[in-house]
Amino acid sequence: MKKLLIAILPIMLIGCNVGNAPAGGSEEETKKVFDSQPFEAKVKFFMDSPMTPEDKKKKIEELYSKEGKQVPADLFNNMPGPAGAPVSTGPAR
Repeated sequence: MKKLLIAILPIMLIGCNVGNAPAGGSEEETKKVFDSQPFEAKVKFFMDSPMTPEDKKKKIEELYSKEGKQVPADLFNNMPGPAGAPVSTGPAR
């Protein structure tokens, strides 16, 4: 019985640690990485996020405002909605 316990113990110790995800970065580190991204990557991040179209539009407008740039008129025309369907922000045709 003692030999069996000695044989199983290393497997149990290794098995208990398998599958544990590494700890993520702190909020400060995550913000620092995001802020270091190019402007276009930040816009793409919000465009591809699972946020509501209204929240996406707000965040992207804030980004353009911080950069001192004008939001392109057609930027939100093909923005996917929560289910992947395009969301129309203009008048119906």
